[in-house]
Amino acid sequence: MDPTPTPHPLVWTSERIQRHFAFIRRSWPRDWPVEEDAHWRETARWIATQVPLRGSTVLDYGCGEGRGGHRLAMDYACTVYGIDVEQATWSLDPLQGCVCSEVLEHLEDGPLAQAVRLISQAVKPGGWLVVTTPHAEDLAPLERCCPACGAIFTLNQHVRSWTIPQMRALWEAAGWRTAVCVATDLWGPPPWYRALRTLARHVSRQTPIPMTRLLYVGWKASG
Repeated sequence: MDPTPTPHPLVWTSERIQRHFAFIRRSWPRDWPVEEDAHWRETARWIATQVPLRGSTVLDYGCGEGRGGHRLAMDYACTVYGIDVEQATWSLDPLQGCVCSEVLEHLEDGPLAQAVRLISQAVKPGGWLVVTTPHAEDLAPLERCCPACGAIFTLNQHVRSWTIPQMRALWEAAGWRTAVCVATDLWGPPPWYRALRTLARHVSRQTPIPMTRLLYVGWKASG
């Protein structure tokens, strides 16, 4: 008989994250790319109402497969530099702005501090920052425990939940001036979260609570 494992938080590595999403993507709908592109189109449209987006140089932090950055380039003629969260420093010239969409909820304390430092390095004085995350997300319905090792994790790989005061405090401590920090259902949950909710219903009677988005816009001090 196997010994009962001690429950403990899973330590996420880049390899584990890749394997995790490669597995759960198998259950996502066939029209996933079309739905995701529509989501990014709406995201870019909202960003353009908040900052001078058209023709700007933009860092797409935590770019993943680059679909968000592609939409910024196609719809708003931006020059986009996409990097993943493993990159620790910025060595190019400062850019006019940064988009960090659906990333910070995945980062533990160390990678989060690294992200704030790199974004602050990459954006020039007077530049802008746009961040989106889930707002006050209840992670408990998505938690699972591995029966073999006892590791506890969430289906969406989120490791933290963000509130408006927490988001403001994060960026203002790094020298950013908050222009907008609101919770809204402007365009609803992103398509990958709807897919994860469907998966959760297949493996559990618990249904995650629909979430609103937290939208942050900040400006870097001019000097």
